[in-house]
Amino acid sequence: MSKIEESEAHEALLEYIQQCKDEGMDSLEVKDIRKRFPHLKRPKKVIESMGYVVMQGGLILLEIQ
Repeated sequence: MSKIEESEAHEALLEYIQQCKDEGMDSLEVKDIRKRFPHLKRPKKVIESMGYVVMQGGLILLEIQ
């Protein structure tokens, strides 16, 4: 995966997270992200690098800490 593709995947992920927040959701699951973005490597690390908290069981809290 090239840097450009990776960047586009990160953008799409950010848009998806924002959309979920707009719909009133307060959490997501890493496994759902893996299904929706199968080409994204290490989604848990990517999500953590965006400032979100990923719980032990794979639950992503959508409120930035």
